[in-house]
Formats: sequence, structure tokens, C-alpha cells
Amino acid sequence: KVALPGDAISQFDYKNIVTISLRLKEYAWAKNFIHDYKKHLEPAERENAFLYNFGNWHFYAKEYSQALRLLQKVDLNDVYYQLDTRAIILKIYYEMDDEDALFYHVSAFRSFLRRTKLISDYQRIIYSNLVKYSAKLVRAGINKKKITLVKSEVEHNRQIADIQWLQQKIEELEG
Repeated sequence: KVALPGDAISQFDYKNIVTISLRLKEYAWAKNFIHDYKKHLEPAERENAFLYNFGNWHFYAKEYSQALRLLQKVDLNDVYYQLDTRAIILKIYYEMDDEDALFYHVSAFRSFLRRTKLISDYQRIIYSNLVKYSAKLVRAGINKKKITLVKSEVEHNRQIADIQWLQQKIEELEG
């Protein structure tokens, strides 16, 4: 049980709590929190925050179709939801081994990062690097030499959004 001042929780605290619990592999706890604390969100933000977080939960649960269905309903008016939603969708296409959708999404994500002025330089760099190295990893396929090259680049460039996920994918390909 989480104590709330005034019986309310900000969408950002809600998102951070869910993200941390998912990274700690506390999936059941995260799912309960998502549902139990939805009612404590501001009404104007409630549905969007719920869709994003429950979509993220489905991603961690490896239920990619359900995750994609929910994330495609997220209202992308907030730049932070846009960045994180696009990153999760990129990872979903990677996990589903849907190269066509992934490369289409890579192109759209890159355009978004170039065009959007509300993104800080740091955010632009870390998300651009996630896109770049995810695409390189897909192109590497099963070629061990190319995988090793991507691994080396990632190790020398720590400014990557969700670097742990990317490193895990590299390890899986290294076998």
C-alpha cells in the first residue's frame, strides 16, 4: 500500500513506480498497483496514464500484441509519453521479429526526434542511440562479427535509452 497525500498521485509518480517495479520484476505487484491506483490519478490524465503503464506491463509480461494494442491508444500529446511509448513499440517490433514494422518505426522515430523541438539534446541523443543500435542489431542478424561490433559500440557509448534491454538482446544473440 502506498500512502498518498490528499488521496492523489501524479501521472509521473504513477509511471515511475510502475517502471521501477517492472525493472525489479515485481510483475504482480505492478499490475495490482496499476489497477488499484488508477482512481487516484487526475481524471484528465487517468486513461492515458493507465493505457501507457498497462501497455508497459504487457511488454514486460511478453504479451506483445496486447501491449501494442494499448500503447497505440496512448494520447501522444505529452512529449515524455511520446518518447517512452515509441521506445516500447520499437522493442515490441524487435521482440516480435517484425523487421518491416521495426524499420518503418525506426524511420518514423528518427523523424520525430529530428522535428520535435520540445526534446532536450540529452533525450534526443539517448533515444537516437536506442534507435540506431536496435536497427544495427537487427541488421547484424546472426553474424557474430557484426554483433560483437554492435556490442563494442554500445559499451563505449553509454548514452542509450534503456541500455539494459539492448545489452540483454546483444547477450541473447551472442548465445
